[in-house]
Order: sequence, then C-alpha cells, then structure tokens
Amino acid sequence: MVKKPYELGLKKGIGYSLHRYYVDEFFYSHRKDFAKAKHILDLGGEKENKRGQFNLYDHTDKVTNINLKASKGVDILGNAAELPVKNNCFDVVICAELLEHVPDPVAVLKEIKRTLKKGGKAYITVPFIFPIHADPYDYGRYTPAFWERVADSVGLKVESIAPQGSYINVLLDMVRMGVYRKVENKYLKFTLYLPVRFLQKIMFKKDAAARKSKDKFANSFTTGFEIILKKYS
Repeated sequence: MVKKPYELGLKKGIGYSLHRYYVDEFFYSHRKDFAKAKHILDLGGEKENKRGQFNLYDHTDKVTNINLKASKGVDILGNAAELPVKNNCFDVVICAELLEHVPDPVAVLKEIKRTLKKGGKAYITVPFIFPIHADPYDYGRYTPAFWERVADSVGLKVESIAPQGSYINVLLDMVRMGVYRKVENKYLKFTLYLPVRFLQKIMFKKDAAARKSKDKFANSFTTGFEIILKKYS
C-alpha cells in the first residue's frame, strides 16, 4: 500500500513530495499488470535505495534493469537511446522519472517501441511543475500535446495521459518543499511542517474534486504526468 505524505512519519513525510506520491501510486495501481508480465524492462531504474514507496521487485522478479550507472545496482549498463537488447523482447517497459533527463526523449521512445512485443505497454511518469534536478542533467518539461505527438510519430498508441495533482497540490507542495529545503533548524522545520500535514489531508480531497470537475484553471497546473503507451504493430 502507498501511503499519502501526511500518513508518513514527520521525518519521512517532510521530504516526500506529492509528485513522488503520485508516481508511487501510479505504479502501485498497476502492480497486477506487472505481476502478470513475463519480461519487464525497468529503464533507468535501480534495484537498491529506492527513492519512493513503490518497489517493483515486491511484485515480480521478471525484471531486467538497465541504467547508465553501475552504482545503481543494474543488470545491464546501457544508454536509453541505444538499448543493448533485441527487438520485441519485453511485455512491459517501465520508464519512471527518466525522460526529463535525456536530451532526446523521442529517441528513447523509439527504443521503447523497438524492444516492446506487439501488444506490450510502456508505463511512464514525467515531472512538470517540479524543481530542476540534475541526474546528472535535467533537460525539459513537456505537455500532453508533446507526448501525444511524439508517441504517434514513433508508432505507439496513447492509452492514457493523466495529470498528477492539480493547482492546489502543486501550491501546497511548494510550501512543503520550502520548509524542507530552506529551514535549517530541525525543530522549527518540523513545527512548520505540522500545519502543512494538516492541509495536505484536506487538499487531497479538494484536489480530487478539482480534477473530477475538469476545472481548466486548476488542471492547467500539475506536478507531472502519468502515461501509458501501447505497441500495436
């Protein structure tokens, strides 16, 4: 089960972004799909020191992990734009928080398409209103229109693109992040975080209502997007 930020302890909760929660919740919601898959590519992932709550290896061991860094605990060292694997060999590709770190996301999507079996799916998350973060570089933020266009250009069908939170949660997470990053005294930090935790509990409900109502203003802000693409041919 993936806990919301306000359900975590003070020390863990204050450093846990709403965006990371939505990423964890997205992958957790598809855990049964991952358990059924015969062969999964975890693109850019790592086996150890997971950043969030979701751990793919809790649900399946049929995973090939590819990363540029050996320190991540990987099965294969490789570049996401030039994957050292055969065509049509994966039922599922997981690409979590990677595409903002590559200079050419279209090249990576081409490789995802090449390595997926017919009928296979890619489960992707990307940040949008989220701090620039080097790993080692952070190249871009892209809208749903971009992902729809490039997916079509490489021959992948968009099954869904959904925002991860709306205006309310983006604003609240900026406040939380300011407390976490800028307040040095740990006692003051946790004291200031207490009202944020209280507001998080309220705002999750209001955020869900805003997204359900299709409020154009509220939904023009989001922490990121969760994307499912399918290979038909």
